[in-house]
Amino acid sequence: MTSSETIRAAVGAEFSVRLVSGTSAGYVWEVAGEPAGVKLLERRVGNAPGQDAPGDPVAQVFRWQALTVGQHLIHFVLKRPWEATPTSTHIVTVEIY
Repeated sequence: MTSSETIRAAVGAEFSVRLVSGTSAGYVWEVAGEPAGVKLLERRVGNAPGQDAPGDPVAQVFRWQALTVGQHLIHFVLKRPWEATPTSTHIVTVEIY
């Protein structure tokens, strides 16, 4: 399954991408490619809204900084660390002005 979104940000601004996963099954979102126009500042994991029971999905939040004017694609893959093939992909188009 592939999903996508578009984010607009000014040069120097910070923005976040929030993705939900079932880490109790070992699945985590990973950045499959970081374009030169953005910089990953932080990655954190927390409960997804309304999901507080053990085994519930969690939210992974990736905080970025916009560096260069233009359109940049960030590719995320959802997979278990020991598996080569992702079960899902998420593509973020970042339009930096």
